[in-house]
Amino acid sequence: MGRCDPAHELPFSRDPADGVIVSANTRPHGEGYPHTLGDIFEPPFRYARIRALIDAHRGPLTLADIARIQTDVRASWATSVRDALLEGLPAGDLGLPERRGREVLRRMRTWDGRADETSVGASCTYAFLDAFVRHLLLDELGDDTFERYFELMNAAALPLLSAVRDPASPWLVGHDRATLVRDACAMAEGRLRRQRGEDPGRWRWGDLHTVTFRHPMAAVPGLRAASSPGPFPGRGDGTTVNMGEFELRGRFGVRVGPVLRFAMIAGAPGASRAVVAPGQSGDPASRHYRDQVSLYLEGRDRAASWEETDFSASRLRLVPG
Repeated sequence: MGRCDPAHELPFSRDPADGVIVSANTRPHGEGYPHTLGDIFEPPFRYARIRALIDAHRGPLTLADIARIQTDVRASWATSVRDALLEGLPAGDLGLPERRGREVLRRMRTWDGRADETSVGASCTYAFLDAFVRHLLLDELGDDTFERYFELMNAAALPLLSAVRDPASPWLVGHDRATLVRDACAMAEGRLRRQRGEDPGRWRWGDLHTVTFRHPMAAVPGLRAASSPGPFPGRGDGTTVNMGEFELRGRFGVRVGPVLRFAMIAGAPGASRAVVAPGQSGDPASRHYRDQVSLYLEGRDRAASWEETDFSASRLRLVPG
């Protein structure tokens, strides 16, 4: 039989000295907390990035500042894994031939860490990481375990980063890191050339990492296109503030993301801004079903209504009989 923990023993933060409370689905307590609140929490990258952006800001946050934080796509997890794998390796092309990994390595080395929809460096880095994980672990884990473990990118993010940072990791012992990197670069470049063509300028992240807003009616034959807007170019990854989680098992389409973005200044709810994708209505036949897609994809928003009188002209009344 379950139990309820006393309210005063639940994690909380009240009137912190710096006036800031950040939550990004991370573990809400530290070591030594006596109760079990769950087993799966988000890795700390989104929390840390939000905190860093707030700490770097001078003065009160405006609605525009909050929107910039919400749409941030700095991918510190991906760059951390990349840097750990490349650390200590010689500069240059590592002996990779043209069209067999050299372009991916070059673009990956120079990527600025922004996983926006136009970034070729992001595509090269994520294709490399996907190939590296598959090359290193698929045979060891077997198809079924590999597929299940890497279905959720965020569940594997911290263990994978810890493994590549530890030279004594059992996953890396017996492997030459330079060889692993070269092989993964070659695999990634071959995949990008097959899927996106010979011109690296077409290897944009948004072309691989697409988002479709799937309606339950998408499973009905003939209704997918009418009910599920997309695909559209996506941004971020599962650890960026603007989340666009995908599977670390060969698929780059967005699986999890923030359908609603909302910004409010405390004490001034009437000035709030929001966007909900694809639209406010759940009825594909409604003109409000997909009318916020462009706002959402472009990082924009609209005024959020708080008063019932705001809806009086468009109220839908359901009458029995």
